[in-house]
Amino acid sequence: MKFGRICSCLIIITLLASLMISTVAIKQKVLFYETQAGGYSIDSGYSYFANELKDGRYEVRSTKEEITQDLLKDYDVLVMQNLGGKLSDDEIATVMYWFVGEQGKGLFISGGEPAGVNPLSLIAGIQMDSGTLVDETQLVPGANNNQYFTIHEFYTQIMARTTISSVYKLGFYGGHGLQVFGDNSVVIAGGDDDTYYLGKIVTIGSRPSVAAAAVIGNGPVFVTSDVDILANSYVNGDAYGNKYDNMRFGENIIDWLSTGVSPIEKDNVTLTIMLAKQEALSLEIENEKLEDDIKDKTDQIDALIGENSRLSEELEGCETSGGIFGFSYSQIAVGLLAILIILMVLSHIGQKKEMHKPEDELKPEESSVDDEFAEILGTNKPIDL
Repeated sequence: MKFGRICSCLIIITLLASLMISTVAIKQKVLFYETQAGGYSIDSGYSYFANELKDGRYEVRSTKEEITQDLLKDYDVLVMQNLGGKLSDDEIATVMYWFVGEQGKGLFISGGEPAGVNPLSLIAGIQMDSGTLVDETQLVPGANNNQYFTIHEFYTQIMARTTISSVYKLGFYGGHGLQVFGDNSVVIAGGDDDTYYLGKIVTIGSRPSVAAAAVIGNGPVFVTSDVDILANSYVNGDAYGNKYDNMRFGENIIDWLSTGVSPIEKDNVTLTIMLAKQEALSLEIENEKLEDDIKDKTDQIDALIGENSRLSEELEGCETSGGIFGFSYSQIAVGLLAILIILMVLSHIGQKKEMHKPEDELKPEESSVDDEFAEILGTNKPIDL
């Protein structure tokens, strides 16, 4: 009896130990690179975000050391916030090609300046612009600053679709725009129709991006252009009394990066490349058709030009040849026109003569009327009226 109880206790203890071990085993590690972080370290300006991750299923550390494979080998996600200067070529290769591309781990670039961000992000098909974004219609209430505005444009993609789960509006507190151009990169969030770059001419409706995702080899990459989205002053609500989904957005990003690239997302990248190649082939075929049409039209134009030249030569030949009795056709035409004008003038003169006859031709008729009237008076005949 006692032996059975002991066995039952041992089984329960073993199960609990296994559960505890498995719970510890799934705790993933996030490393914040803070050599250039400034006031955005996990002990100061990014502490709220870091603590939220710690309260979840993440172990969070920070470093200011040189980036090497040995430093990164035990981590699942690397966060690089407020990058202002370029990393060394070896560090860039370690992060993008080894950590992300080969090991399949996640990289989160959270704001910074183009000089620091682009050497990394360009490899993923994402470029940070130099211009500062402004928006006149979606201002953060109370901020009175057109560089502080709300983001409500989100794009549902196969890739990184979980990053916008339960995210409806973000507070944006100053930053650059992103250009997304790679076959394996997509826009996740951006400005609306009237968001533009300060001091730059932009096309209305360009909707500049502020968040983008990409896949490099086996690993995912996520880039946001505003470091303050996850800063203590704004991540849980700003000083103006506004509360947005910034914290949820940050957690979603880390969750996506820590799970690695799914087969569907890899297939999506492959599909995107295939569609791009297919579109390029279609454009090439269409271009060939247009070139053939242009050639046909050119041949028709050349034929018309040749026909025009031939007719001009024939006309010139008619004008310079003998014509009739040594007169050219143009001279004969002018002569006939002159004769016609003369005939018209003579006819007009004849008509005027007929209308104005001499007075002596009318006098005999007038005297006969007077004589008849006198005869009637002399005979005292009644006058028929």
